[in-house]
Amino acid sequence: SPEVSAQAFDEDGFFRSGDAVKFIDEQRPELGFVFDGRIAEDFKLATGTWVSVGPMRARIAAAGAPYVQDVVLTGIDRDDLGALVFPHLDSCRSLAPDLPPQADAQTVLTSAPVRAYFQRLVDTLMASATGSATRVKRLKLLIEPPVIDAGEITDKGSINQRAVLARRAGLVRDLYERDDPQVIRPSMSRTTIFRTQVEFGDCDPAQIVWFPNFFRWVDAASRHFFIDAGVPLWSELTRTRGIIGTPLLDTQASFKRTATYGDAIEVHTRVTDWGNKAFTMHHQIRRGDALLAEMTEKRAFVQRHPDDAGRMQAIAVPADIKALCSL
Repeated sequence: SPEVSAQAFDEDGFFRSGDAVKFIDEQRPELGFVFDGRIAEDFKLATGTWVSVGPMRARIAAAGAPYVQDVVLTGIDRDDLGALVFPHLDSCRSLAPDLPPQADAQTVLTSAPVRAYFQRLVDTLMASATGSATRVKRLKLLIEPPVIDAGEITDKGSINQRAVLARRAGLVRDLYERDDPQVIRPSMSRTTIFRTQVEFGDCDPAQIVWFPNFFRWVDAASRHFFIDAGVPLWSELTRTRGIIGTPLLDTQASFKRTATYGDAIEVHTRVTDWGNKAFTMHHQIRRGDALLAEMTEKRAFVQRHPDDAGRMQAIAVPADIKALCSL
């Protein structure tokens, strides 16, 4: 009918396809667009917060590559965001080399090495989340791959979010309402908040914070994290255990917004990964609800080298200190 046809086109005469797109390269718009999910897939949490499904699915898939084949997001009219993950089974097998080659999907996906990997993925996503629309509180690996005949894959070859949620409604319900041991949730990890205020001398002539100050605040927040956890001062640990500190091995930063004189700054700090000798700290620098920057630091516990006091050597992360920082 003319009425239905009219609804299919916008005021400029363009067809309303319902597809979401993004620039291939935001710095080079002449390259065009790439498909980025369906606008109709976006949904609201019970809090009223909108979840942009396409970008969030892409973010999880990228963070979990090559072990994540695709993702369906859950949380419609729920308090928080969840994820049903279609894993790339062959890649996941490589995480558990001790399993027999003929091990079935359930054996592979419930194995300790695979679950440990996806636990780290959930913790990484939690650490980098900027709000409830990006904070994955629960994740489940799907044993059954997407079924074409059930409409779970579109004609374009992408996941049909709506069809998967409808066909697997029971799994979605269990994700939120059952204490399912196969559901992976973020690890409980200590988070501390270091507070400071931007001073006039922290800014450049344009009254924007000079970027090295972010690194200075994060370094202070790192030490504050250990103090808050009950770890003795480095001077005390040097005297009693020979531990002289946690020097920086690597750091990365992503700046989102500027700050200026008089701003009250908070640095939210947590450990996202404990290795044998090194560990990774994640910092979110905030001004109220606004995320100014995200930074990571890789550090190691060190002692003086026994053969050369002018050198340092990394030691195993002390179990008691790790326990204090994980409470």
